[in-house]
Amino acid sequence: MGTKLITVGTRHVKVWKIEEQTGSMRIKSRQSDVSFLSGAMHKTLPGRNCILDGLKDATFTSVVPIAPNRAIVASDKGEICLLDDSGSEHRFSKLRDAGFPVSSMAVDIKGRLHIGGSLGGIKTVYVDDILKAVTPPPSPPPRIESPTITAIDCNQIGAVGCLSDYVITVDSQRAIRLSYLCSVGDESMVGDTLHMLPAHGDAVLGVNAGLSQSNSLKASYYTWAADGTIIFWNEGSSTGSIQVPLEQLDGPDAIVNELRTARVLSDGSFLLTGDKYGVLR
Repeated sequence: MGTKLITVGTRHVKVWKIEEQTGSMRIKSRQSDVSFLSGAMHKTLPGRNCILDGLKDATFTSVVPIAPNRAIVASDKGEICLLDDSGSEHRFSKLRDAGFPVSSMAVDIKGRLHIGGSLGGIKTVYVDDILKAVTPPPSPPPRIESPTITAIDCNQIGAVGCLSDYVITVDSQRAIRLSYLCSVGDESMVGDTLHMLPAHGDAVLGVNAGLSQSNSLKASYYTWAADGTIIFWNEGSSTGSIQVPLEQLDGPDAIVNELRTARVLSDGSFLLTGDKYGVLR
């Protein structure tokens, strides 16, 4: 969100301040050639927790920026919330109810929010419409009444991303689908599927389409999996992949580390990753 980092989770929404460039990973080529910058050190970022009020027991699953100081946050119960950091304090409030558990969200170029669910459906609504909630919002907040589109045969949607013409969904069977951004004659619905691609050998945890047309990777979007693999795609074809090294703790009871999030600069020059242990690189 702007120059700030937002993390969400169980009873947790936090805004972190990025003070300086540290420990980034530069992409040397499109075929798994990655290296750490010298002197990379683990460093705790300064941050502040949002006051959750009535949502203090919620588990938040997804966050998507809609302005330099505003983001929409969703929970596994379907709460759709607004995080506003435009003032001296973070303001966090519930706006709507999706009507199903939310697993991922994305905003497209038409200003529409695509809400993916763990039951295999997508709801599409204009961001401006859900921001029209009165202050304070009514109790309970209204549900989003747009139709639910079953996009992946009831497999859980793990990630949603948007290109200029397509919506990308990744499901629990590790399949990637490219669907037309709008159904013919109805902008409130996602259109037909254009491509269905086999993806990673491990659980696919995310997709992102924030790449410029002239990026060095020659890709329009990328996906990442728990085992640290990142695959770059140009619509229906792979343009390359890299393997992110993951630290693992020793011991029989150690939690296995996973790659949880990844962001590539729009020109494809640098990669920022976050793992299950809470380490950003």
